[in-house]
Formats: sequence, C-alpha cells, structure tokens
Amino acid sequence: MEGTRWRRLGWLTVLLILGVIGGDEGRREHRQRITGPRYQSSAIGTLKAIADAQTLFREGDRDENGTLDYAPSLEVLARYDLIRPELADGLDGGYRFEVQRSPTSPEFVWFATGSPDTPPGRGYVGLNMAGLTFFNRNGPVTFDADGSSQDPVL
Repeated sequence: MEGTRWRRLGWLTVLLILGVIGGDEGRREHRQRITGPRYQSSAIGTLKAIADAQTLFREGDRDENGTLDYAPSLEVLARYDLIRPELADGLDGGYRFEVQRSPTSPEFVWFATGSPDTPPGRGYVGLNMAGLTFFNRNGPVTFDADGSSQDPVL
C-alpha cells in the first residue's frame, strides 16, 4: 500500500513538472503568435534603456531647472550622456524611436514608441513611465496624455 502511494506521488510530481514546463512553452508560443518573430526583442531592450535614462534624468534633475521632470526628447537624453549618442537621432536596430512627455504633467508622465523602418512582419512597440510595454501589429502604439494606451500589454 505504501509503495503504491509513493508511486502515485512520483507520477503526480512528474506530471506537475511537465505541466509547468509545458505551460511555459505555451506562454512563449502565445507571446510569439502575438508579437511575431523576435524582431521586437531589441526594440523592447532599447525602450527599457530609454526608461532607465528617463529615471536618471528626472531624479538627478539633469537639466538643473529645479523641477523633477522627464526629458522631452532623445536628443536631450543623449546631451546628458544618458543614452548612446547614435540613438539621439531615433534610429536603432531597424526601429525609429521617439520620446514624448505629457504636456500637462511632464514631471509625472512620459512614454516612448518604436516603429519599424520596414513594417511588414514587424510590430510596433511602446513603453510608458510605469514600465508597461505595449504592442500593436498594425500601426504605431498610441498613448493618451496620462500615459495610458488602448494597445495590448506584453
């Protein structure tokens, strides 16, 4: 009787492990169906680097204006050596990046978008001040003045 119980527990453990691994594979496949091939991974990495730069700009008051606000553009982030100089023009890894801050709340709200230079087969990505990454296969990710978006979150 004891041996049967242990065998059942052993098989249950194996099934749970396979389920977890299979579940992870299922999520990965689902994400690739949504986002397509891994074209967006470098674009998302660039957006995260921009997010880090925006945090450093704001918290360090890099423009020394006495207001903890976000940078209005990539050029400003590059001027303060917070991003690579070659990213200042907005081009990186086949994507064109753009940074905007809210006209009504520049101290709290910013967002960045990445649009592919060659759209077919690539998705559009965006990231807001909360670190949420958005995706749209059909056109640029759009943001409201409060940093929210109607596009799907990755």
